[in-house]
Amino acid sequence: MALTRLVLVASTVVAMSTVAGQPARAAEGGARHVLYAGQQIVAGTTNDSLSVGNHAFELTVYPYYMELDQNGPMGPAVWATDDQAKPHPRHADHTTLRMQRNGNLVLLTSHKLKMWQSGTRGKGYRLVLLPGGNMVIRNSHDKTVWATHTTSVLLSNGHTLNSGRRLTYRWGYWFHPAPYSSLTMQRDGNLVYRCRGLTAWATRTHVSGSNLTMRRDGNLVVRGPAGRILWRSHTHGAGLNTYLDIRDMQLKSGIRTVWSADRGPAAYACI
Repeated sequence: MALTRLVLVASTVVAMSTVAGQPARAAEGGARHVLYAGQQIVAGTTNDSLSVGNHAFELTVYPYYMELDQNGPMGPAVWATDDQAKPHPRHADHTTLRMQRNGNLVLLTSHKLKMWQSGTRGKGYRLVLLPGGNMVIRNSHDKTVWATHTTSVLLSNGHTLNSGRRLTYRWGYWFHPAPYSSLTMQRDGNLVYRCRGLTAWATRTHVSGSNLTMRRDGNLVVRGPAGRILWRSHTHGAGLNTYLDIRDMQLKSGIRTVWSADRGPAAYACI
């Protein structure tokens, strides 16, 4: 999957021009990560993707399906949609993701076969790819009417998962409302990893307001609100390129695994 530059195209013209009589804008935050009513992106063209945060997250349309990836198309996929009931050859079909003027987001083949749709209806709707990895459809009043509920699946060096926040991985359940796996920094201070709703691993720390930090020295730590370390991975010195991958709950330095959660009896749920 080649990394491509993003250019939004209107559904009735080749170049990006106007939407409902207004100039097509670069969108919220200045980055081209919004698909307005009447616009589309098309597989097999230079206009096949939306991206945000210097490709921190990128939605790309391919023949017969679309995929949302973290760190560009070569990074981990966090969400995808496909018509699995009807297998199709992966040839150069110009599959199109179109934000229709009636508010429905649809994925269509070049033969107008509808592969997927959001089922939303209303005027002035737009698709927005957010910096945190969530993809939403908003109405003219800026209310979210549909979302993928996706997040980052990697906790990078120097980043923190604050109290009450959660990272989710949904690839395993494309058509299911529940996440395939999740990592939650609970408000009670316990860091919990769940697979298909079952608790697979936890730090068993119980200080309200704690947070999880991927430290720059390579150590993953749960720290209480007063700064006291309650749990650590004991991976000090793993390096600046160390990150936590919640897809398999492993701490990695480049391609080397330096720590892995013991998921115990519930590990079968993570397969």
